[in-house]
Order: sequence, then C-alpha cells, then structure tokens
Amino acid sequence: GGTVTGRGPASSRVVAVVTRLAIRPLSSRHRALVLAACLATVGAIGLLDGSTGHEISVNVAYLLPVSVAALMLATWQAFVVVGASTAAWVVAERFIEHDLSVVTSVWNGFGRLVSLSLVVGLFAVLRVVIGELAESEAFARRFLASAAHQLRTPVTALVVSAEALGVERDPEQRTRLVQNLLTSTERVRRMLALLVDPVE
Repeated sequence: GGTVTGRGPASSRVVAVVTRLAIRPLSSRHRALVLAACLATVGAIGLLDGSTGHEISVNVAYLLPVSVAALMLATWQAFVVVGASTAAWVVAERFIEHDLSVVTSVWNGFGRLVSLSLVVGLFAVLRVVIGELAESEAFARRFLASAAHQLRTPVTALVVSAEALGVERDPEQRTRLVQNLLTSTERVRRMLALLVDPVE
C-alpha cells in the first residue's frame, strides 16, 4: 500500500461535513438532542474517569463532547457542556484522590474551565471563518455564472458574424458583418476588463 498525500476524497468529505455542521443551524429539537447527548457523554466520561483511577487517564476524552457542542450548538450551550465537563472532572478527581484539598480542587477546576472555554472560543472563531469562506465561495460562483452568461451573447455574435463573413460575397453585407465583429469584440473586451479589474 502507498501513502496518501494531499487532500483525497475522504478528507474532502470530512471537510464538507464539518463545514455543513459549522454553518448550517440545527433545529431547536436537534440542538436539544445534541446537547443531551453531549451531557450524557460527559456523565459517562466522568463515571469512567472516577472508576479507573490513576491506572487509565481519560481526561482528554472531556474534549470530545465540548468540541461537538462547540461545533454544532450555540455558544451558550457549548459553555453548559464546558461547565458539566469541568464539574465531572473535579468530582472524579475528588473521588480518586480523597486527601486532595478543596483549594487544589477549586484551582484545578478553574484551570480546566479556562482550558475547555478556550476550546469553545477557538471553535467559535473557526465557525465564523468557515461561514465567511462559504459566503465568499457562493459569491464567486454567482459572479462567475453571471459573467459567463453576460459573455455568451457577444461571443455568439462573434461566431455567427465570423461564419457569415466567410461565405458572404456582397461587399455591403461584408462591411456590416465586419462592423458586427468589431462591436461584439469591443463588448467582450469591456466585459473582460471588468472581470480583470472591476474598479475601472
């Protein structure tokens, strides 16, 4: 087997899914379901964290529901998941380490709250950037479609006039066809100038 380089079909599909999740708002029912699933996942991670003790660390798993919430839900809902994750993490730590002082638990909880909140902030920025990129791409598509449509008429006139000029023998008609060619060519030149430098 060879190595995969560049962005193949699988990674393109992942990017497309993430983009859709980040910019397409969910219905209130779906948001409630995602929030409930994230909170249930936090609870399961907390139970696992408290039951495994020091033998297996599952602390990084708290990032999963926080990331999903930050990507798919409103920011305030993501912060609800951050609060639940921080609380579950602190409770699991207190369950494992009975002699841990309250000050240490509060300090650790504050650090986790800040860390997980930064994840939500990063996802919020990512969502804005993805939304702006999607808008920019949609504008570019509309612009190119409009430009192609606007160019189609003078290009068609150029082709028709050039074909007719090739078979026309009447000097007056040939002069008219040459004038049509010049007029259509000028229209194409102006449109292309607008495409290249729309400020002119």
